[in-house]
Amino acid sequence: EGRCLEDKLDAYYLYVTILHVCEESDEAYITCREVLSQLNQIIPESIDTRKLIAMIKETGDMLGIMSDDDLLVLTQELEMCRVFTLKFYTLLTCIAYWKKPEMMPFLACRIIRFSLKHGVCQDSVFGFVLYASVLCQQCRLPLGIQEACRVGKVAMSLMKRFDSPEIMPKVNFAYYGFVAVHTLPLQICADHLRKGFEVGMSAGESATFAFYNSIHLIRVALLGGENLPTLLKETD
Repeated sequence: EGRCLEDKLDAYYLYVTILHVCEESDEAYITCREVLSQLNQIIPESIDTRKLIAMIKETGDMLGIMSDDDLLVLTQELEMCRVFTLKFYTLLTCIAYWKKPEMMPFLACRIIRFSLKHGVCQDSVFGFVLYASVLCQQCRLPLGIQEACRVGKVAMSLMKRFDSPEIMPKVNFAYYGFVAVHTLPLQICADHLRKGFEVGMSAGESATFAFYNSIHLIRVALLGGENLPTLLKETD
């Protein structure tokens, strides 16, 4: 048995992942929160709407004063405990997608703030892209969407530093499903969602992000004018 928390993090991560895949969302969410609390990251049961709006704005202000180059040179030299902190944040966000979707913007902001303070890993990319997707869904002003697209585009450049098939289905779902549709041809977005689905399936994520990519693939492909009989054959 592990004698300290760091010795147990791998086992906790696998345990929560199994719970999530088996649709034991309540236990997965509780366990993930407990592990994060042991990593000195307290996650509230809920968050007031006004506080959340203020948090999103404050996070936006932090990112707004940073250039693309500033974001791309953030250190990757994280202690293993901090890497796992970001991994558990990402995992909790994935669980919250079904369990507590209202917490996803809060978790995205937490990932970004932690990454800006301590450095980035592959899970930081998901936080940046998720934050951008939240802005694209909530903001109606062109400047807000423009800034969201900037953050998302920088995050996709950052992902090239990691080249991780583990994070790619999550990132493709958030970026090409909600952000890139404002700046790229829909056919390109559909192709990347298709790739997210394929990689997710090969990684055994059929019940999670492979499925999420497939849903948005159909939506984006229809909007992009893809041939209906071809799309129907693909969905079958």
